Amino acid sequence: MTGRACDMTDLRADFIERLGVLALSEGGSRNAGRLFGLLAFEGRAMTAAEIAGALRISPSSVAQGARFLQSHGMIRRVAHKTRRAGALELAPDVFDALQGWICARRRAVCQEFDDIIAALPESAADTRDRLETHARFHRSIASAIASVEDRTRDR
Repeated sequence: MTGRACDMTDLRADFIERLGVLALSEGGSRNAGRLFGLLAFEGRAMTAAEIAGALRISPSSVAQGARFLQSHGMIRRVAHKTRRAGALELAPDVFDALQGWICARRRAVCQEFDDIIAALPESAADTRDRLETHARFHRSIASAIASVEDRTRDR
């Protein structure tokens, strides 16, 4: 294997793992993130068997990750010439779906802050002020993400 091919293999593996960790930190599953990373890196539809082999996970783990990603509109099933079950690929509007998922996660964080703030006693004004500052920060982030335009369509 050439140095460049080895580098690509290592970069691919690193990218896939990083997306797995990122998905996990954002409330998804590691395997869903890894599946997303694989499809993004490969840029093509892949069968469940190909995905299971590439990620070294069971077919049921592929199915579970695929269900999560499909339920959030990030991937879709497509016909495959040799497989009756078809293949999986990133959805055409994947960036809109990602934006929606990230916004929903940010709103959930804001709700967590709001719930705690609402439960604080009147005597905890300093704590309330600090947490409200954090909540405003997270609302600003959620608002900024919601207002981002998808510039990928220009390419």
